[in-house]
Amino acid sequence: MEKALKQISELDKIDQCSISEAICKVVEELGEFTAEVNKTTGRKFTTESNETIQENLLEECADTFQNMLLVMNRCGITLEQLETEILKKDKKWFKKMYLKGNADEKDYDRIFGDEIPDFQE
Repeated sequence: MEKALKQISELDKIDQCSISEAICKVVEELGEFTAEVNKTTGRKFTTESNETIQENLLEECADTFQNMLLVMNRCGITLEQLETEILKKDKKWFKKMYLKGNADEKDYDRIFGDEIPDFQE
C-alpha cells in the first residue's frame, strides 16, 4: 500500500486538483461502486455475468480507495495513523454489537486476541 500511496502523491503533484474537487471525485467513485454493489443484491437489474460484475466491483473499489488515499494524503494522514484509528474504531464497533447482544466474549477473543474489556453502557 505504501507504493500505491507514493504513486498517488506523485500523481497529485501533476494533477493539482483542489481538495474540493478531490472529495467530489471520491463521492463520484463511491456512487459508481454502489451501483455495482446494487447489481449483486438484485437492487439494480443487470444482464452482466457475475464475473463481469466482480471485475467492475474491483475497479470501482480501487477508484474509490485511490481517491480516498489522495484526500487522506492531502490532509497529512499517514497509513500508520489510518490503521491505528481503524483498529480503535473496530473496538467501538464491537462494543455496539456486544451491547446489542449480537456478540460475546468468544467473538472478542477471536477478533482481537485478548480479553474483552468491561464495557459500560
